[in-house]
Amino acid sequence: MVNAVDEDAAKFWRRRCFTPSKDDPLILFRAIADIAASLANFR
Repeated sequence: MVNAVDEDAAKFWRRRCFTPSKDDPLILFRAIADIAASLANFR
């Protein structure tokens, strides 16, 4: 979960496949499994 400080920050996170909350577009989510899989590419 990310709490973006403004719309520019939210755009940054959306480019990294985070999904905005239905209640607040500045709160974004991404599954831990997806994050782990993307980090595996850096090894």
